[in-house]
Amino acid sequence: MLSPGSRQLRRLGETTIVQVDPNYHPDLCTTQGILPIETSIAIAHEMGHLIRAHDDGPGSMANILKNENPVRRDLGIPLRTQYDPPHVRRSNKYIYSIFSWTGLILSLLLTSAMSAGEQDKFRENAIDSGMSSSRYRSDDHHSTVLHFLPFGTETVMGITPQAIEEHSDYILRFSKIWPMESPFPRYEEHTFVKFLRTIFTSKTTTQRINTSFIRLKVKFPDATFYIDDTGVVWREDTRLYFQLTNEQMKDIATRITGYAGVV
Repeated sequence: MLSPGSRQLRRLGETTIVQVDPNYHPDLCTTQGILPIETSIAIAHEMGHLIRAHDDGPGSMANILKNENPVRRDLGIPLRTQYDPPHVRRSNKYIYSIFSWTGLILSLLLTSAMSAGEQDKFRENAIDSGMSSSRYRSDDHHSTVLHFLPFGTETVMGITPQAIEEHSDYILRFSKIWPMESPFPRYEEHTFVKFLRTIFTSKTTTQRINTSFIRLKVKFPDATFYIDDTGVVWREDTRLYFQLTNEQMKDIATRITGYAGVV
């Protein structure tokens, strides 16, 4: 299935549907340096998945060696040398952090100078569109943001912690809320957010997350979690690892797809 504009090169979930954007040519590592992938090569890689070849083995190179590189060789295109995309440049992240902190400080100065009535109006203007009940106020500084790519999806290149937001199929934002009648902030988390907090840390593991197969990122106000395609959970700040069961993974996926477009 050719999907111009989708910016995707992958097999959808555990289906037999392959999605290839003929205008999307991400850079990959080859024997002649970093080069953009050609559409014919992306199709060859995904066809490999349809005949049950997977991105496993040493360096996750099994499908590349068996199905992608032979086509590259026949077409005279440099062979691919790794599954992961080229390393992400991080300099922009520091610049973004500086602007983020500056914005936060300015916001605090602005709200501290407001009267009580002005603060109420400021908060009401920030009410999340999906939680716009007259009984509640919301605050984006207390939101939980979720990026999800179905666990069974196989992609033409590794989906790293830095890339999951760009390649996710589902993006959900859950805002903490407090009742309008309460004179003081009394934040309440969405029930699904509470569920994720509990389930993510319910079982520890000695397994390490596969940073080439990230499928879910959940950024709570106080912590960020990444989950790979086998259900290994990594809490970024504490660097602790946990394990989801297959049933828990299916439950999470079902709830996310059910919330999409609703919350």
